[in-house]
Amino acid sequence: MKRALENSATHLPHVEPWAQGCGLLNIEKAFEILTKYHSEVERDVTFSVQCGPHNGKGILLRPRPADPPQDIGVTVEPHFLLDHTDLHNKSVIPKQIAFGVRLALVCAAPWVSAPAHLDLMNAARALALRLRTSHLPPGPHHARYPPPPHTTTHLDLMNAHLPPGPHHARYPPHPHTRTPRPHERRARPRPAPAHLPPAARTPPRQVPPTPPHPHTSTS
Repeated sequence: MKRALENSATHLPHVEPWAQGCGLLNIEKAFEILTKYHSEVERDVTFSVQCGPHNGKGILLRPRPADPPQDIGVTVEPHFLLDHTDLHNKSVIPKQIAFGVRLALVCAAPWVSAPAHLDLMNAARALALRLRTSHLPPGPHHARYPPPPHTTTHLDLMNAHLPPGPHHARYPPHPHTRTPRPHERRARPRPAPAHLPPAARTPPRQVPPTPPHPHTSTS
């Protein structure tokens, strides 16, 4: 029921995609999906999508205008409602062995490229997405691989293309400047501004001399 409501929701063009979730609830279309795809193989199967090196649920980028194309790995793994480790139901094992879904990957965003088809079986499958963001105008961008009506395999990609700020033009990096390493980044005392008068500057701290011990004799 939840899967049918999510896949049948209507997306609103005047609302940001990351603000509306799956979209506006559409009961009529959800009922149509339930009556049409109730006997599909994917009815008792859910899919786990992991993206990037940190296994995220989607892809979020903050690129710069001159960044090269990025290749990001995506892993899709099916999870069955009836596990094959259930020894009391022997009919589950041949069903999971014979499981297979052929997906057509379609994305309307021209800056996203991926394989056209994915043959998904009863084990995890990996694919690579190439994202070209150098030609995008500044601002937020969103891309999505919509799932088939009777499955839940979907992937959201959000891209926040950040233009170079004014500080990059006013203070360009010196050609001989080297970026300090993490172990070299130590707190350094900040000198007093040169435009302040000498009276306004903080005088150096003077340590009083240590008095001699009363039982110490000097010759």
